[in-house]
Amino acid sequence: MIKKKFENEPKAQMVLEEHETDPETYEAPLKKKLAEAGADKDTEIIKLAQELLKQEKPEESAAGKYNTVFQGEVKGIQVGDRNKQENKFG
Repeated sequence: MIKKKFENEPKAQMVLEEHETDPETYEAPLKKKLAEAGADKDTEIIKLAQELLKQEKPEESAAGKYNTVFQGEVKGIQVGDRNKQENKFG
């Protein structure tokens, strides 16, 4: 689905291919290309991603761990297992 979304975007295709071999380096550029292509709003892609998560991590999916939805302006939100907020005063 992602490859199809990028079929008319050679640069995005290259970023996707490079991400497959070096995900750490290409994570940010891929996220940018996905957002530019509207993949984060594509209901079919989202549905398939949710199904994949259910298959890969059924215990977390069943608990609703990946059902975070933000609408409108959001500030100061941290989502994830290992987020830590530190307040340093003084």
